[in-house]
Amino acid sequence: MGVSTDPAVWLQETAIVRLVSIIEAYVDAVSMHRMDNLVDSRKSLVSLLVQDFELASSGSWQDRHDAYHDYHGLSLRSLGGWGDIKAGVEVRNCLLHGLGNLTAKQRGQTKLAASVKSIGVTIGSNRMHLSAATVPKVAAGCDLFVKNLDAKINLTT
Repeated sequence: MGVSTDPAVWLQETAIVRLVSIIEAYVDAVSMHRMDNLVDSRKSLVSLLVQDFELASSGSWQDRHDAYHDYHGLSLRSLGGWGDIKAGVEVRNCLLHGLGNLTAKQRGQTKLAASVKSIGVTIGSNRMHLSAATVPKVAAGCDLFVKNLDAKINLTT
């Protein structure tokens, strides 16, 4: 089968080539348009996911532990200084949430007195009593914890 010499056939062949080319260009353009929208949507979706992550991972220390474990593969509880921070959190909760008195949750914790004793705090009359050693011990725990966390997670990348 050779090349046709009939101009009517040329018009048909040209029309087919053009129609198919137009359809290919259109399908490609639609695909790119959808991809652009998908990427923009994903950027928005990613932003929303990051917002959700931030909110969900900062509500409580348990949330923080879960987030570090699930997303960073790291146990915060295993880092040096954590015990002092945990005890400091208990003191903070007593002061802020219990207005200086043990909270209902704290009153039910059987190991609370032992936990806060490590930072020089005693419990009596439904209150926590801080010593001169409390702040320096919590500060030292925080310093150690931050150094341990920095050593585990590279924030330069």
